[in-house]
Amino acid sequence: IQKDLSDVEKQIETVPVTGKFTGTAIIAPGCLGSLVYMIMSNFVSDGVLLDGTSIWKDKLGEKVADERISISLKPYDERIVCGERYTTDGFISEDYDMIKDGILNSFCLSLAVANKTGNKPAKNSSYNIVMKNGDTSIEEIIKNTKKGIIVGRFSGGEPGTNGDFSGVAKNSFLVEDGKIVGAVSETMINGNLAELLNHVEAISSETVEDGACVLPYVAFDGVVISGK
Repeated sequence: IQKDLSDVEKQIETVPVTGKFTGTAIIAPGCLGSLVYMIMSNFVSDGVLLDGTSIWKDKLGEKVADERISISLKPYDERIVCGERYTTDGFISEDYDMIKDGILNSFCLSLAVANKTGNKPAKNSSYNIVMKNGDTSIEEIIKNTKKGIIVGRFSGGEPGTNGDFSGVAKNSFLVEDGKIVGAVSETMINGNLAELLNHVEAISSETVEDGACVLPYVAFDGVVISGK
């Protein structure tokens, strides 16, 4: 809470990013949840598996992300408050790994779509995302960033079926030569969700536990950042 209030204070005065460059996007925990939701919707959910548009439809058991990436849905995790106990199909909920050490372990399917597509239904229907943290402090991640942006919030449309996304980075800060330069405004970021997962620079040792999710900071390279 103290950090959030401090960030809001710093964002009273913002400056636009000048020009366009390809750099590092350090995704803050509050924004990372939204990013994971987009990944789930685009690649492992009912709709995209039923219509066959998911680029991961034939990727179960295969590598889809950096080996440091592990994303689980864990309503029983002790850090989750009031986690799901029954799925929307009426089964007792269980924790499961969607991605484990970069390998796609499970789709997030309802019973009906699982039966239609010949897959297994997800073991829970929750969005209690728990992502494995790394071994680098957020301070160190920032120090190692040549040029990039810390993204506190993302505002954009639905990504394309291939994972391409574009939108405005809000509540964000510019980083240059390992230092936070200041809060920025009207800054666009563009990239591809599937490619991001394979372009991980670092994952923070710190996590934010908000009662619904447990998420670290993740630094991705190769993101297009543009301002005025």
